[in-house]
Amino acid sequence: MIALALLACTPEPAVVQPDPVTPVLRPEPPAPPDMGLDTVGTVETPDAASPTREVRRMDIDQLDAAIRRSTGGIGWTEVGSDGVEVDLFEQLSLTL
Repeated sequence: MIALALLACTPEPAVVQPDPVTPVLRPEPPAPPDMGLDTVGTVETPDAASPTREVRRMDIDQLDAAIRRSTGGIGWTEVGSDGVEVDLFEQLSLTL
């Protein structure tokens, strides 16, 4: 009951009128430059010949020799089901 009595005694809430909305002025985006029909764009070209040597491909024998030389004699091989060592460079040469 005390709560009802307190609610009955509270003054009416004040009505607040919102401020009128003032428009926000935004600057217009800059206009694109005038591109006439005679204007030609530029294209970036690659640099002149880079200071590297020409890339060449190795054949299978050269690749096998290079791998064995760099790994201390270990080649890319596996032992087949018949116990024979198979050179995988030769076996997979069509996919390399």
